[in-house]
Amino acid sequence: MMKLQDGCEIEFTIRVYEYLNPPDPTMPFFAVADKQTNQATAAYHPTGWGRTLLEALSSCVRNIHRFPYQPDASAPRQA
Repeated sequence: MMKLQDGCEIEFTIRVYEYLNPPDPTMPFFAVADKQTNQATAAYHPTGWGRTLLEALSSCVRNIHRFPYQPDASAPRQA
């Protein structure tokens, strides 16, 4: 997915896993983003759980939009 922030597009890759024996039996799907957000204050890895693949994916997307992406000053900025 692409997150638009400060006029730049930031690419996030989301992986979705299906658990045969999930920790919570009602939530077999788990989605996780490849980048952290809110790095300057308290780094957060956007994730999402759900009963369906779509639930887990949409929860992860909501969490990506929840905090700003703050890349390291030494890393090149994605455009």
